[in-house]
Amino acid sequence: MPLSKRFTLTQYLIEERRRFPSASGDFNSLILDVALACKGIAKAVAFGEALRPDFKDYSRAVIANAQILAATLKARGCEVVAGGTDTHLALIDLSPKGITGKDADEALERAGITCNKNGVPFDPLPPTKTSGIRVGTPAMTTRGFKDEEARITANLIADVLDNPHDEANIAAVRAKVHALTSKFPVYK
Repeated sequence: MPLSKRFTLTQYLIEERRRFPSASGDFNSLILDVALACKGIAKAVAFGEALRPDFKDYSRAVIANAQILAATLKARGCEVVAGGTDTHLALIDLSPKGITGKDADEALERAGITCNKNGVPFDPLPPTKTSGIRVGTPAMTTRGFKDEEARITANLIADVLDNPHDEANIAAVRAKVHALTSKFPVYK
């Protein structure tokens, strides 16, 4: 039975199990089948996107934004692990600034900027605190951020990292983040 608009994926798998009972199992097996089918669909979509001609341009833009983000943070006094990046993300060592990755992550979140606390090489802090953060650029590139917006974003991150406990500073950055992101809506 071909998958059509009449059937959801779950309905299709249930129908297949009805037709081939020897291959059926418990409900957990059905859930696993659904998960594996979804994983296969996600891979197909990802490979399909990677085959599009504009994917190369998008990938270059993601890396360019990450390099600008890392260079601007470095110019603002942040320690960029490995001195820069050749990928979609940069790892920032916050030890010289005297703040933990956890504190930076929480302060940036309050300012409307998403990052992840991340361990750095030879990190003396436990994984629940960390000495660094990881910042990435795929989401901002998908929104349409170019070089200038990447620089602005890096400066906003640095503004928070310079004073992560000043709520007035965080509120000011949050207003700037809102102004910037409203120019690049997620949904049009």
